[in-house]
Amino acid sequence: MEYKPRLNMVMEKIAFLFHHTERANREVTFLAGYRMARKAGMDHEAAIGAAAQATWKTHFDYQNT
Repeated sequence: MEYKPRLNMVMEKIAFLFHHTERANREVTFLAGYRMARKAGMDHEAAIGAAAQATWKTHFDYQNT
């Protein structure tokens, strides 16, 4: 595939939007999970663990490896 600077610029802008939308979704999921865990009576550390597990379970791992 031939490198095209203009296409690359457009794709960077599109990727920027997707990245920040995904980051916001993960933050909201984590905070909701944390608050639900705290309301259920978990301590701070346990609530963080439960929220992190729920976030990874629902959003998967989209990292570019």
